[in-house]
Amino acid sequence: MAEILFPSFNRRRFLTWLSQSSGQLHFFTPFFTEAGRKLIAPSLENNQINLLVRADIADFISGVLSVEALENAMENGWTIKYYSKLHAKIYWDEARAGFIGSGNLTNSGLGHPPVGNLEVFSFSQEFEADFIDEMFFYWDKAKFVTKDTIEEMKAYLLSIDYPNEKIEFESPWRIENIENDRLRYSLRHIVQSESITLFYNKLKDGGDDSQEFNHDFNLLDATADTSLEELFESFNLIPLIDELIKYTGNGRRFGDLRKWLKGKIEDVPTPSQDDFNTQLNKLYSLVVEANPGRYERFTPGVRSEWLRKVVK
Repeated sequence: MAEILFPSFNRRRFLTWLSQSSGQLHFFTPFFTEAGRKLIAPSLENNQINLLVRADIADFISGVLSVEALENAMENGWTIKYYSKLHAKIYWDEARAGFIGSGNLTNSGLGHPPVGNLEVFSFSQEFEADFIDEMFFYWDKAKFVTKDTIEEMKAYLLSIDYPNEKIEFESPWRIENIENDRLRYSLRHIVQSESITLFYNKLKDGGDDSQEFNHDFNLLDATADTSLEELFESFNLIPLIDELIKYTGNGRRFGDLRKWLKGKIEDVPTPSQDDFNTQLNKLYSLVVEANPGRYERFTPGVRSEWLRKVVK
């Protein structure tokens, strides 16, 4: 029987499956980015990879399919083909175990809100033989991606004035909203663990299947090998945290930061006053933890507690 995964579990379950698989793996994914390749690469040391992508011109232009990712995958020995009608996302190994769902091999496809898309995966210990046979039918019909076809694609993209400096992204809508400063947030953009260090310790122990752990695994862009310092850096790069730190400047009192946070959060239903107080109190601790020696909690006499830069 197939197991339907909670969306927040997709990424960690997928990476665990990769790390435990050996032999030949098959990835059918229309979209494939360098971020996605780097995410799964550490789990693919002993595998031969067959990758099928869609390769529509619009995919390359939008950035959801990356020439760089295809080139790097090819250099690592992957066999790559393209099929213009591909829309399915299917991943399986020699034992016919694998995943089927909505997620592509991109950071957004293997993430979970607020980091990635809301994707659903199902895991099966053994796909039916007839199903796998049909997938191989389309694999056989597909055309090979070669070094020559990659060079042809590069030349074509240059001919239509495709910018070499273009930053690869997962969703044009998301980038547009960031550029126009309209990005809004959820309390899910806050680490759910009591501290980043506690999450790190649990990560090194193999993690668990709690919603809290999987939420933070996605939010902090973690892998099994991520260091504590890298988790601190990922925390500071979360857009909500980055804006909070910029707004804080040299220091802000609790009431000011609570008002700011309320103006940024668009959760439905609207969180209660206690929710905002609890999450802001956690943010104080997390910002201090992730920026040792740079920020501190400070209470000037009987006045409201401040989050401020360390005075040296």
